[in-house]
Amino acid sequence: MHAPLNTIHSHSSLVFSGTVWKTLADEESGTIFIESRDSQKKNVSFSAWRPQSNEWLWKDLQFEEEWWISLGYVKEGVVLFTLYSDTDNPDKKSLVAVDVLTQKIKWWKNNFVVAYLAQGTVVGQDTKFGSREIALDLFAGNEIVMPAKENDEPQNFAIVRPLQYIQGTEHFETVKRFIERKCQFTPVDAIEYREYESLIVISAFERQTDLANYLIVFNSEGDIVLKEQLGENLKGIAYDTFFIFRGFLIFVKNKRELISYRFV
Repeated sequence: MHAPLNTIHSHSSLVFSGTVWKTLADEESGTIFIESRDSQKKNVSFSAWRPQSNEWLWKDLQFEEEWWISLGYVKEGVVLFTLYSDTDNPDKKSLVAVDVLTQKIKWWKNNFVVAYLAQGTVVGQDTKFGSREIALDLFAGNEIVMPAKENDEPQNFAIVRPLQYIQGTEHFETVKRFIERKCQFTPVDAIEYREYESLIVISAFERQTDLANYLIVFNSEGDIVLKEQLGENLKGIAYDTFFIFRGFLIFVKNKRELISYRFV
């Protein structure tokens, strides 16, 4: 047995030109995929980063479609992008499959909406004529026999996400009192909470002129080992403001900076 982790060390800071819009974590390859959107230039770029080695697998990948495309899923070395093929109808989508290592497009399926991924298979709705459930080969994109539906989707134990406590609930009030005592501010609206080894990670909002979001990490003695302001002058709260992946605490600060800390 190892000694319980009881502090964290700064690991990396990745700054993007656009807003960090979405992140995907791939347990198999230990890779974080980042979607960054620049609303001024109306373009979106995608990057793949490995926290363990703190190296880019690739950075600022762009497609011919500059804006109406988004990260979807990643599995078995394939990353799937959702392409919005009709900007007046967000329900009309296509799917683009890209090889993680080469960044080459493997296949493209028009009029298709993903429902879930199984081993080597993408299951979803073919919407070209009405709606028909089909299965596609993850690596080639051709239609295959529908796999047997598993009762439970496999859990990704490498990714640890926070619990959400909404204002007015018992858990919210308990954590609120703890933060008031330790940090001298009063959380509002929602709190995100996660215990990891002997550490506690909390994301909370304070009502100033607008909202400010703070991320605080406490050790087993209740001492603060990290306090970061993730954003200020916010118009509303956000969820999933942090996650833990392979021993790293990862969060976005000021919408453009992806920061990681290593638990030690």
